[in-house]
Amino acid sequence: GLALIFALQLWFNGLWLIFIGWFLHDAARASQQQILLRDSLTGITARQVTDYGCPVVPTHLNLTELVQQYILPTGRSCFLVTQGAGLEGMVTLQQIKKVPRTRWAITSVQEIMTPASKLKVVHADQDVLSVLQEMNGEYANHIPVIEAEKVVGVINREDLSRLLRTRADLGMRLTPR
Repeated sequence: GLALIFALQLWFNGLWLIFIGWFLHDAARASQQQILLRDSLTGITARQVTDYGCPVVPTHLNLTELVQQYILPTGRSCFLVTQGAGLEGMVTLQQIKKVPRTRWAITSVQEIMTPASKLKVVHADQDVLSVLQEMNGEYANHIPVIEAEKVVGVINREDLSRLLRTRADLGMRLTPR
């Protein structure tokens, strides 16, 4: 591309070839990264990357209480919401941030949570690659994991990314546990 520009003074053709080469290089690099990701996730199930310690909060909490009692002390950004023994839904930091701070004391968790009936869930035995695809399709950072028709935990996109980075930094492939 550069040789054509200078040798034949074909500026447009040379620039066009450079842009095509640049595009093909980027496409090849993206394909390689996708293959590496797929290979590193092969054989891993949702169960192996599930956070089983996801905090549970009651529906009646107001947002000020949620922030003061759960978010600030733990740094967590996702909570399962229950009433009695049943799962009512899930609330995330993103949902809280949409409510003006002046309304936190009068807004309950139940008012802003995603109801259980609208939650996208994955099964504990589901492969992680399909979980990641579902999270991408839903634009979700957290997704509940069910086992035997019961929510057992949550997969967090940040935790999944951190695990992949750590394994890559150590030169390790994710292998079934």
